[in-house]
Amino acid sequence: MKQIDLHIHSNYSDGSDNPEDIVKKAHDKQLDLIALTDHNTIDGIDEFKQACIKYHQNALAGIEVSTDYQGQEIHLLGYFNLENDSFESLSKLISAYQNIKITQNEAILNKLKKQFPDISISEFYHFCKGIAKKQNLNRVHIAKYMVAKGIVSDINGAFNNYIDEKGPFFVSKKPISLYEAIKVVHESKGIAVIAHLGEYHFSVDEKKVFIKDCLDHGIDGFECYHPLNQIEDINLLTGCQQQNPALILTAGSDYHGTNKKNNFLGISYALNLLPEQKEQFDQITTNAYNFLLNYSKK
Repeated sequence: MKQIDLHIHSNYSDGSDNPEDIVKKAHDKQLDLIALTDHNTIDGIDEFKQACIKYHQNALAGIEVSTDYQGQEIHLLGYFNLENDSFESLSKLISAYQNIKITQNEAILNKLKKQFPDISISEFYHFCKGIAKKQNLNRVHIAKYMVAKGIVSDINGAFNNYIDEKGPFFVSKKPISLYEAIKVVHESKGIAVIAHLGEYHFSVDEKKVFIKDCLDHGIDGFECYHPLNQIEDINLLTGCQQQNPALILTAGSDYHGTNKKNNFLGISYALNLLPEQKEQFDQITTNAYNFLLNYSKK
């Protein structure tokens, strides 16, 4: 059995831990393969790479890109060799997204200011200085600012009552096409994998159509094991792999450190598997390890 975690966030996006802390924790837990997949940025990869060298940790560079599929936000994981120097197309995509995200953040803050006059965009940026770069800020950072201002008691309260997608102060952003993002990951010599199928608002039949559409547009794999994936999602994806043997199935904890409750590094620590499900889990994670470790060394 191989222990892998291919979905991890650092403080370069909305996680609490810096890349070296993450690598040290992975090393201490004896994880066989990890990937840093910050939201819409690869800024943490250099620090991550150096930590992996220090701790002799097998790893992939990565990213989690926010995209649009028929009006629904879909997250795409991209995996790359740590030595990859072909990020020109990906960097352009990231830059476009980050400009969109800055506009969204400021629109949310302006909307909040109408009810809470003490809110200030300049103060928000000052508050976040030293936490993350302006272009990497997102709603988690707005939630932390709201806690600091005394508007809410914790991050969950900010999301649940104010800035969640269904909240009164949410502002949507102009989306980037899922298909375009898949193309860009491939142009950057990466492997494109759909994250957490269980998070999306699809019926079973809609999931089947979605999976087919992704396959038709060159997707390399799906995140099969994730805390939000249900057994029906796992069964759907393993059945799909039987029909498409080249399809890669992965596993990830979606680790955010202290910024997300009950969130543990190492996918096997984040799942409550029944004994009869564990054999399949071990086989899938071992296959992912073998394929991606070989890819990481090319």
